Amino acid sequence: MRTKKLDELVNGKCDTVMIISSADSPEMNLQYYSGIDARLASGTVFWKVGEEPLLVTRDTAQKKSTRAITKVDRETTYHELKKLHPKAIGVNMDYVSANALKRLKKKTGAKFVDISKELKQVRAVKERSELKSIENACGKTRKALKQLDIVGNTEAGVYAQLVSYYAKEAVPLSFEPIVASGKNTRLIHSFPTKKRIVKSDSVIIDTGCRVGGYCSDMTITHCENPDAKTGEMLLAVFGASKATMREVRPGMTGNDISEIARDYFGKFAKYWVYGLGHGVGLDVHEYPSLAIGSKDVLKKGMVFTLEPGLVGPGQGARIEYTGVLTSKGFKAL
Repeated sequence: MRTKKLDELVNGKCDTVMIISSADSPEMNLQYYSGIDARLASGTVFWKVGEEPLLVTRDTAQKKSTRAITKVDRETTYHELKKLHPKAIGVNMDYVSANALKRLKKKTGAKFVDISKELKQVRAVKERSELKSIENACGKTRKALKQLDIVGNTEAGVYAQLVSYYAKEAVPLSFEPIVASGKNTRLIHSFPTKKRIVKSDSVIIDTGCRVGGYCSDMTITHCENPDAKTGEMLLAVFGASKATMREVRPGMTGNDISEIARDYFGKFAKYWVYGLGHGVGLDVHEYPSLAIGSKDVLKKGMVFTLEPGLVGPGQGARIEYTGVLTSKGFKAL
């Protein structure tokens, strides 16, 4: 049971765990611990440490792996929670509003502690079924990227091809695709424009989808006829991608592997302005963080991206793979 892993981490810090989520602001831990799709249904799951979870939700159609009450109102939640006689309730403070906490404290008399770190740590190491879903999502994304008509098309046209492919495959997006060409590649995030793509353009395409709720996240850079400056920059990005995939190992920190990328970039390092990567799972950005200064320790079974990139000079470039860390290193999914 997934709750057992979390219980071991929070035991002594709190006696009860509570996860609150709404479809407008989904807390994917609701899905992780209850089995319902947090993007489609609101609900609350809570349990006494060491006991079975209880799910309170309006959604009656989805498969649920916990005991459930299909009546959603605050009083029902308060009533069931008070039955546990909680003294210290662990919550993800990133997802609970100040007003919600105020109401809960008044109704339960319990204190609330932040267990966001422990929630992140449990989800970071993936189970076999999770890896399968992420691998399937990556397969869909690779196929989506292979069927694109890029040169001669517009950024918006390439974007439309991606969205159409995922729709035909009946898989939702994990995030809005990025399609940027020419000078637009110097923007870390951009929405596709009507700009027409030519052979000398560097074209960054960043996209992903969900399978079984789990995300993929992949980026390619396409350029058919780069000038000398762009060509040198592209080689630096390709080299950094290969170096980080080759060198990353369990026990390294996010900072350790990021420094390898920075050293490889050499004279281009000043154009590297964002992190090397991030965890991937039910959320497209999860623990761990792979960035300069990150103390997050990389462990076997973690899924994360490696995405070295530059925003210049001239045009930008980025390459991104989603993969799992094995005892032997990084395995792209």
